[in-house]
Amino acid sequence: MSLLSPCNQNSILHIFLLCLYAIPIIFIIYAVISYKLSFSDEIISLFKKIYYIIWILAYIILVNHVELNKISIKDSFGVPYNIWTLIIIFIIFLVLAYLLDIFILFGNGFKELSIFGAKFVKEETKEILDNQHKYLNLLIDKIKAENKIITGLKEYMNEENFKDKIINGKFYALNELDKIIMQYYNSQNIDVRVESVFIKDKKIDNSLICENKLTRIESLELKRYYKNSTSYFLEKKDESILFVPYTSQIYDNDILMIIKTDNNLMFEEQYMILNIITIYEINILNVYKSIK
Repeated sequence: MSLLSPCNQNSILHIFLLCLYAIPIIFIIYAVISYKLSFSDEIISLFKKIYYIIWILAYIILVNHVELNKISIKDSFGVPYNIWTLIIIFIIFLVLAYLLDIFILFGNGFKELSIFGAKFVKEETKEILDNQHKYLNLLIDKIKAENKIITGLKEYMNEENFKDKIINGKFYALNELDKIIMQYYNSQNIDVRVESVFIKDKKIDNSLICENKLTRIESLELKRYYKNSTSYFLEKKDESILFVPYTSQIYDNDILMIIKTDNNLMFEEQYMILNIITIYEINILNVYKSIK
């Protein structure tokens, strides 16, 4: 039985039909705006409350308009047909509300949703994409810096009179290499501290561990990585450290380069560093050969 007069029923029917079309459109617009403005969890939670309240109101309007006695549902489990009708209508509304929620409004359970060619990406996915974009740009900057150092190495060696320093016995290959690595980072506007140390008998000295303030676990990891001739990357709260092991052709000895900075240090950067070291040592050895 309808709880409203026929006149009021028509008015409510028009309002209900308007809401039926308007609600999805409004929330699609909201989904786009929330994606662009990156709403906080508190705002999204508030909109969810409003959203489900609207659906409950729409349900109340509908059940007040529908003539329940015209819907034939037999009694079951001792529950009258009109109660079953209300329950079924409520379930239908709840399912519709939930589907609209997960597919359009808030995107729960989906990383990306495409509707008529328009893509709605969840905040987590957007953040991942942004981080990947930043990572790619950072990697490109490092490749450019590496290329700049390698292509300008011979000119730098001439400017610094490497040959004269070698002849006069005033050339220290490791110190000069540390300076070049620092130039590699300076070209990226990154302030670093670089140190190269000799490793005897392939064993890392405890003094090196103390100087770099490594915990027992970190020191064990460093030793394990070094034993496998693998770089070790360590991120701390106040700084990042990259340990790059290599065998010097100039000194015929194992060396561990230690790079410290508080920003934009990458594990993959070891390959740029090793490339610069290789080219540097080849050029220095060529200078030695030319002197002999």
